[in-house]
Amino acid sequence: MSPRGACGWCRLIAHATQAAVPNDSILVESLCSGARCRHPARMRLHRIDHVSLDVRDRLHSIAWYEEVLGLTPAGAPGPVDQPVFLGPAGARLGLFQERPPGLRHIALATDTLGQRRVLDRLERLAIPHRRERHRDHDSVYFADPDGSTLEIMVPTT
Repeated sequence: MSPRGACGWCRLIAHATQAAVPNDSILVESLCSGARCRHPARMRLHRIDHVSLDVRDRLHSIAWYEEVLGLTPAGAPGPVDQPVFLGPAGARLGLFQERPPGLRHIALATDTLGQRRVLDRLERLAIPHRRERHRDHDSVYFADPDGSTLEIMVPTT
């Protein structure tokens, strides 16, 4: 049985622990005490907002994505270090032409509180990160254990 008032993480751990060690109620009871949970609150993921790629030839890639997938650019290409977004807002593909081809980053949309929770965790765990303010959102960038860049973004408009 899960501790009363436990967070979702602690309920999951309690369930797994009870399945593995059915008679160990001391561990299960000590995991979480609701309001005093030792596990930090999680970010509420709203959606994967966009995935950004670096491409070899941006004009060729724009034409390819339009012809093959029917994705049209939201505007004319600007500087190579600025994305051209294809597809509808909230489900876009961003194309850059600044670095060697490959994944540039994955953007996860959340709210201000969720971003603050991630920032607190990054600082507590000493994970390098950088903040950026964009035209329509505020972002925090950092790398996952395999070096893939994640963007935690909060829309500002």
